[in-house]
Amino acid sequence: MVLEPLRQASEELELLEYNELAAEAFYLMAIVYDKLGQLDEREEAASSFRKHITAFENPEDMDASVYGML
Repeated sequence: MVLEPLRQASEELELLEYNELAAEAFYLMAIVYDKLGQLDEREEAASSFRKHITAFENPEDMDASVYGML
């Protein structure tokens, strides 16, 4: 099934902090979960999509939050 490769890709992209590509992977996962009727999983993937698209569009905000955790 297509979900396992997407899951692996999203995990690796998160580790590499490739937010734009991670967002795309989570977007595709949300679409697949929606088509399968798995709404909780869809919402989780959509939330991750929003997190990564925000990080991509506002990298300085993410830098500030990372430094705040140190």
